[in-house]
Amino acid sequence: MRTISIIFLLLFANSAHSAFLNHDVSKKTVLIADESNNLQLLLDYGNGCKISQVNIKGKNTISPMGVYSSIKTETKLFTSLELNSQAKVTVEGDWLEVSILFLETIK
Repeated sequence: MRTISIIFLLLFANSAHSAFLNHDVSKKTVLIADESNNLQLLLDYGNGCKISQVNIKGKNTISPMGVYSSIKTETKLFTSLELNSQAKVTVEGDWLEVSILFLETIK
């Protein structure tokens, strides 16, 4: 039996034009917004990991499914919606790092 680990890393840089980065640990969300609050991204890592909202001038512009990542091998599809471990979120100043580990055992 061998174990295959795939580590997927998302890095978001909150640029000088961004004014707001709020990490709500209890809700397991991170809100990123520009200084005029016309653009907002809501990252939700409570159940899997996805961008659940992209609001432009107050209107959500993505589907209810959100935006998520996936990796396909010959035999399996891995998505960030179905994680077997909690996504790791680190916020340091204006830097956001999200680490996702896909772990699969092949017999």
